[in-house]
Amino acid sequence: SGEDVCLCGLSAPFETTTEGKCATPLKTMAECNTAAEALGLIAPFVPAVDDELDRSALHPTNCYVNNGKLKFNAAANNRGGCTVGNTCVCGQPPQATPPPPKAKADTVTCPGTPLPCSGKGYCDTATGTCWCAPGYKDSDCSGEAPLMLDIGGFSHPDLQDARGEYKLEIMYLHVGDDPNFSEEKFSFITFDPVLEGWAIYQYKSECLNDRCFWAWTGPGSLTPPITGYSFGAPNLNVYTQPMVFDDTPSPAGGALDPNTKLPLDPLTCCRSLVGSGADGEDGFKHTNTLKLKVNYKDPIYVPNMPHRGGGKGPASGSGYDMGELCGPAFAAAFDKIATERGMFDAPKPIGCRTRGLEKLNGYYIAQPRYVHSQNNKYWLMPTSFVVPGKRWVFMANVGQPARLQVLSEAFDPTLNRYLPPTSNWSPNLFFTIEAACRNHITNDACAHLSSFCDDTTGTGTWVQQCCRSTCSKCTLARGLCTLPPTFSMSAKSEL
Repeated sequence: SGEDVCLCGLSAPFETTTEGKCATPLKTMAECNTAAEALGLIAPFVPAVDDELDRSALHPTNCYVNNGKLKFNAAANNRGGCTVGNTCVCGQPPQATPPPPKAKADTVTCPGTPLPCSGKGYCDTATGTCWCAPGYKDSDCSGEAPLMLDIGGFSHPDLQDARGEYKLEIMYLHVGDDPNFSEEKFSFITFDPVLEGWAIYQYKSECLNDRCFWAWTGPGSLTPPITGYSFGAPNLNVYTQPMVFDDTPSPAGGALDPNTKLPLDPLTCCRSLVGSGADGEDGFKHTNTLKLKVNYKDPIYVPNMPHRGGGKGPASGSGYDMGELCGPAFAAAFDKIATERGMFDAPKPIGCRTRGLEKLNGYYIAQPRYVHSQNNKYWLMPTSFVVPGKRWVFMANVGQPARLQVLSEAFDPTLNRYLPPTSNWSPNLFFTIEAACRNHITNDACAHLSSFCDDTTGTGTWVQQCCRSTCSKCTLARGLCTLPPTFSMSAKSEL
C-alpha cells in the first residue's frame, strides 16, 4: 500500500512499534539498516533512503518503514508518531538490573562470618539468634566452649563420687509450645551410653525413671532414630511409627533436606561425645543435627505380645504398640512386624488409647550437657533458653528406680548461653568448675616435650598446640594441632 510503516524490533537488540514514539531511537542511517536487516523487515533487503522531509507532522522521525521501503529522517525533526502505516524501527531500551530480593519482613539476619553463626550453628531467622553446635559459644558461635570440665570440691560426704572429669555430650532441650514453659518439668533428648540408646526424659514426670521414651541404637549413634521407641515401663511397649525428626534449618533458613548437611567446618565443628572412636580433637564425633521435632500420636496397644529381640528391645511378655494404625491398616502392619521381629501367637489389639505423652511433642534445640565420664551419674546442664537469667542445674540420676534429682541450681545474669556459671549455686554444695582439655598426642610424648612448653620458637608453638594439657594451654583453639590424635588424660584450665 502507499502507507508509511514505523519499525521497532522483534528481536534483540531492536524492536518495532506502531504506537507513540521509539523509547530508544536509532540515530544513524547505518543503525537503521542494521536493525531492519536483522529484523527481516525488507525482503530482499534494500538500504534506507533519506525521506527528505522537514518537520512533517505525518511521518515519524529517525528510522521507519513506509510503503514497503526503509526510510530515515536525516533531519531528525519529523513530528509524527508511529502508526500502522509508519512502523518505527527502534533500539531496545537498556535492561534495568533487577533489584535484589527483599528479605521477608519476619526474618532477621544472624551474626557471624563468612556464614551466619560462623558456620558452627544454625540461625533462627525469626529472632536473629544463633543456636550453636556443641562445643561452641558466643552470639555468633565463633568461640570455643570446653569439651570437658573438671568439677571438684563438694563438702558433703555423699557427693565425693561427683568429683572428676565431665565430658560434653549433646542433648536437645524441649522448647515448649508456651514461652513460659515450666522449668520444673523440663524435657530433653539425649544419648545414654549405659543403655546404648537415645532417651526422652522429663523431670518430675509420671514416667518410670523419668525416661518416657527410649530407643536402642548401639554405641556410636550420633543422632536419635526416627522410629523404634519403647515406652510404658515397666511393661514396655514399642511405638512403630516415625516419631523423632531432624528439623535443623539451613543457614539461610527453612527446613534442611535430609540428604544435605550444614556447611560446617569438618575439622573443628559440631562434635558430640557419644559412642566410641575418634573423629577429631578429643574423640568428639561430628553431628549436624541441631534441632529435632517430636510428633507422637495415640497408638494401638497389643497387650502381652512376646518380643524376641536378643535383649535389645522390650522385655518378653510385654505389650507392643502398632503406632497410629487404627483400622484396616492394622492387620497388614501387624503381620509385617510379627514376621520381622519373630513374634508369634500374639493376641488381638484392644484399640487406641491415650497415654498422655503428647506433652512431649514439639521442638528440641541442641544444648550442652556435661556428664561425669566415669559413673554417668551426675549431669550439669541448662533447663531454659532465655538470657539473661538462663537456668543451669547440677543433677543426679539416682535411686531405685533411678530418677532425676536437681541437687543445685544457678541463674546466669549474663548473656552467656553455653557455659555453666561458676558461682551463685543454690543450695551451695561448695563445688568448683574448671575447663579441661586433653593432649592431642600421648601423655608420655608430651611429658618428654614439656621443656618446650614455654618456648616461643616454632617447636614450642606446635608442642603447646598438641600438648595443651601438659603445657596448661587449654585456651588454645582445639584444631591447631595438625598431628594425628592419640588421646590421653585431661588437665585443668580456668574457664
